[in-house]
Amino acid sequence: AFHALVIAHAAVRYDNGLTFEIATWTTLGVVMLAHVRALPLRHRRWAVLALLTLGVVQTLYAVQQWFGYDVLAMRLESNPFQKTFTRVQHDAARYNEWVSVPLMTTGTVGNTNFLAVLLAPLTLLAPVVLMPVLLVGLLLTQSVTGLVAVLVGVAVRWRQWPLVWLSVAASLLAMTDILLLRWLFGTAPESVFGWGGRLFAWRLALTAWFASAWTVVVGLGAGAGYTVVPAAQRKAGMQGDFYPQLHNDPLQLAVEFGGLGVICLLGFLWWHRAIFCTRYGGALAAVGVGSLGIFSFHVAIPTATALVILGVALGETA
Repeated sequence: AFHALVIAHAAVRYDNGLTFEIATWTTLGVVMLAHVRALPLRHRRWAVLALLTLGVVQTLYAVQQWFGYDVLAMRLESNPFQKTFTRVQHDAARYNEWVSVPLMTTGTVGNTNFLAVLLAPLTLLAPVVLMPVLLVGLLLTQSVTGLVAVLVGVAVRWRQWPLVWLSVAASLLAMTDILLLRWLFGTAPESVFGWGGRLFAWRLALTAWFASAWTVVVGLGAGAGYTVVPAAQRKAGMQGDFYPQLHNDPLQLAVEFGGLGVICLLGFLWWHRAIFCTRYGGALAAVGVGSLGIFSFHVAIPTATALVILGVALGETA
C-alpha cells in the first residue's frame, strides 16, 4: 500500500526528479524485502552471518581510526609515527590541495551516526559472545542515538527478564543525567548540541504539514522535506546547517506522505507485530529507534541492512 502511495506521488509530481528517484528506490526496496523474505532458512542464516561479518569489519575499521589511522581514505605524511594523515579537501577552490583534517571513527560509511545506526541492530543480532566486539565500535562513535537504540533493543530481545528492563531504565536515566550535566557545563558531545537544530527543524516541518487538511491527509509530497523544510528554515532565519532530511525518518514519512503514509507504516507494523517476538525483535527495535535521530533510511548501507533484518524476520514468522 505504501509502495502504491509512493508511485501515486511520483505520478502527480512527475516533473520532480527527486520524487521519481524515491519511487525507483522504494520499488527496489520492496523487491529486495520480498526476495529476502522468500529465502530458505539456510540462506537466511547466511544473510545474518554476512551482516555480522559486516559489523565486525566496520568495528575493526573504526578501531584503527580511533588509533589515528585510516588505510582507505587517507595517506601517511612523512613521519608515520606521528599518526597524522591528510586527505583531499572537498572544496572547489582547493580541490587538489591536501590538508590535515581531524580523524573520526566513522567506519567506511563516512559519518559517526551512520556507523552507530548500522552497528546498533547488528549488536542485537549477534550472539552474546560477539556482542562486546560490536559494542566497542558503537561506543567509539559516541552516538547518543546509537546507544539508546541498543538499550531499547536489549529490553526487547530479553523482554521476559524483568531485571533487564530495570537495568535498561536505570541506564537510560543515568545517561540522561550525565548528558544533562555535560550540556549545562558545555562539555557534551557535539551530537547532543545538534539536537537543538533537529528540534527546530521538526517544529517547522510539523507546521508545514498541518498547514491544511489536505496536507495532513496526503502530505507535502515525496521529497518535499528537501525543499519545503529548508525554505521554512531560511524564512525563520535559521543560521548554519540545515536539516532537509529532518534527522527523523518516521516524521519525514509523515510530513511527505501525510496520514496515509502513517497508516501504511502503523498498519504494516501491527499486521506483522509477531516479528518483534522473534530472535530479531531487538535488532528491529534498534533500527526503529535509530531512525528517530538520524536519516538512516536515506543511506544505502543502513537501509539495506535494515531490509535484510526485516526480511529475515518476516521469513521467520511466515
